[in-house]
Amino acid sequence: MLEYLIPAISRYEGPCELNVVNNSGSAANLDIHQIVETSGIRSLCNCKVIDSPQNNIATGRNTIIDHANFDLLAFIDDDEYPEPQWLIELIKTMQRYRCTLVAGPIIPVYESASSAWVKTIDIHNVEGNSNGNTVNFFASGNILMDKKRVGALRLDEAYGKTGGSDTEFFLRLGDAGHVTHWAAYARVHEDIPVERATARYAIRRAISQGNNYRRILESRNEISSLVMFKIRAAIIFVVALPIACVLMLLKHQATGNWMKRAFSNLGKLRSPSTQLYG
Repeated sequence: MLEYLIPAISRYEGPCELNVVNNSGSAANLDIHQIVETSGIRSLCNCKVIDSPQNNIATGRNTIIDHANFDLLAFIDDDEYPEPQWLIELIKTMQRYRCTLVAGPIIPVYESASSAWVKTIDIHNVEGNSNGNTVNFFASGNILMDKKRVGALRLDEAYGKTGGSDTEFFLRLGDAGHVTHWAAYARVHEDIPVERATARYAIRRAISQGNNYRRILESRNEISSLVMFKIRAAIIFVVALPIACVLMLLKHQATGNWMKRAFSNLGKLRSPSTQLYG
């Protein structure tokens, strides 16, 4: 997807570098170097390929922060491609609000064979956010970070295989007084392969996210009564699942988000049998 970065970087007038983290082991290093060379990205900026010490999402993101030579860091995942105005819209929002973080929308792109109700899930928490709003929950695949403001804070690698490391990290930044603003026009698109657009994967993802949320709250000592927390989650699951099923029969646009609500609350009650990542 590196060639899709070229229009976005071309519109940015300041100096920049591109750091590509290899999370796939040393055997993939040569292939990634070849991808960088054929993309033509080096005609615009310096580009480094950095091997991550382990296949861990949090470790990979920390590696980017630690190796960056500039204070402003824009994150984009390797399965995403930005619109041409992406980078300048992120920077414009940060300059306007003088904030630590800026987040932008990640728009999923599904294959035609994907499950219909899965396509209705707001998987990256985009809905309801307006340009310039402050936000608490967002995906780390489209953010701009002020490294100088972040300081020594890093993602917790204990969440690097399960997911949730970005949410936990952003909550700690919020505790420290840092604010995130929404850049509605800094859009990127993410290809969702058909194997990740099935009912089984969507349910597994929601359960994992619910479990991660409980783990994060427990680590922050924000659950006053675990029994009551689980009772509430069970009630929401029992109520939300039939609503989701009815909406599915009606082919309603809200089906996916009710399914997400139901199974994320199920995840607060039990741990997933397998890791979502890695």
